Amino acid sequence: MAGSQDHLVRVLRGFRALAEAGPLAVSQGEFHEKTAGLLQQFLAVVEAKQAVVLRFDPIFFAFRTILAVNAAVPDETRVPLGSSHTQVWNMLEHPTHLSESNIHGFFGAAPVLTRYRWNCVVPLRSAGELLGAVLMGERGGLETYSSADFELLQALGSMLALVMKNQALSESLAHQITDNLRLLNSVSDAYGRTLDAISIAIDSKDAYLEGHSKRVATFAAGIGESLGLSPEKIAGVRAAAQLHDIGKVTVDRSVLSKQSPLRPEEFREISDHTIVGDRIVSAVTFPWDHVREVVRSHHERADASGYPDKIHAVELPLETRMVAVADTFDAMTSVRPYRKAMSHVEAATEIAQLSPTKYDADVVQGLLTWLRCHCTQQEDPMFHDGLKPASAVELDHISHQLLRRVTGNRVFSA
Repeated sequence: MAGSQDHLVRVLRGFRALAEAGPLAVSQGEFHEKTAGLLQQFLAVVEAKQAVVLRFDPIFFAFRTILAVNAAVPDETRVPLGSSHTQVWNMLEHPTHLSESNIHGFFGAAPVLTRYRWNCVVPLRSAGELLGAVLMGERGGLETYSSADFELLQALGSMLALVMKNQALSESLAHQITDNLRLLNSVSDAYGRTLDAISIAIDSKDAYLEGHSKRVATFAAGIGESLGLSPEKIAGVRAAAQLHDIGKVTVDRSVLSKQSPLRPEEFREISDHTIVGDRIVSAVTFPWDHVREVVRSHHERADASGYPDKIHAVELPLETRMVAVADTFDAMTSVRPYRKAMSHVEAATEIAQLSPTKYDADVVQGLLTWLRCHCTQQEDPMFHDGLKPASAVELDHISHQLLRRVTGNRVFSA
């Protein structure tokens, strides 16, 4: 009678272990947390004293220990396998007995494992693929494992194999994402270096243009930050700004640096840099939107008084309106052959006064906001030598006046 009761207790214990192991295997917990929970079920269902979980590395044909209970087996200990073990593990699909006489056939002479008395090995497989193994130690009363025990361990093993498979897939996905990000970063770095080189080549046409494209890119990106654009859009507008004057590479150097008023044909040559630039970039596929529109239309104005197509601001993408303001601000605050540089207050005031007639008022407010946050110190590298930076009070006043102009002198506050 006692034997029948013991058997019933074991059956019930086995059902309980399987019932608890199933939800654990498919839970959202961490890998080691789920593995530890399942390993406790392995120990409980057969009343074993010790256990260790191994993960199989098919590249190096070795096991690595990942978790041990009541055994001094360090995590991540490598257990290399020899060629003679290949056939053994390829054929092992079900739990089997271990003893001092046959353990070397599975693991060689690995001291980290063979110094313990392991009585059972449970292979962990998924769709025939070997993922790992569980070694089970002695049981109470030195009782050997029965076929019923093996069935329970096989069922638990399939659940642990599922956890291992999911972990392997997650790690593989993580590695792929990391590799893709690394590739993306390298591509982005290459784009950045290429754009820097191109902008330097563009600005080298004239000493007065030195650094112009890079500054316009910085101002345009700053406007994008103030307007809350995504990092992708900011990267795109920065790239477009670096290329906005690419058509000037075909303009005669003497025309660009001319100090006297331009003749009509000379002005036409300069203004045509937008059309030429459009032709240059039209054959290039960029990873950002609106680069071509920026190159062609950065001299268009809100009232359609710009060039080359005399179109209104509502027909221009936001990136073009941003580069138009950034380009104008840098041009005003830079020395030109025919005039001195304006101060930042003077340039910002004039641009604000021309808004919204000529420039997008929201974009101009974005510039003022960015200048207030980043460019109110004399030592700022974005300032030309000798230019006095605008103070926060001055920029706030310009911003307030622009707001009144746009709202018809109606300013609302909470």
